[in-house]
Amino acid sequence: MIFLVARRARRGWGPGGPGGWRPTGPDPVAILGERYARGEIDEQEYRSRLAVLREGRPQP
Repeated sequence: MIFLVARRARRGWGPGGPGGWRPTGPDPVAILGERYARGEIDEQEYRSRLAVLREGRPQP
C-alpha cells in the first residue's frame, strides 16, 4: 500500500494529473481547418464537421 502511494506521488495521477485525462496529439479542429485551407473539403463540409466536433467538447 505504501508503495502505491509513493509511486503516485512521484508519477502523478496519470495523463492530465488528478483532474482526469487530457487529450494528446493534434487538435481535431486544427486538422479540420488545415484540410479546409488545403482545399480537401468545401465550406459546407467544413462547417458540418466543425459543428459535430464542437458538440462533443465544452466551450471555453
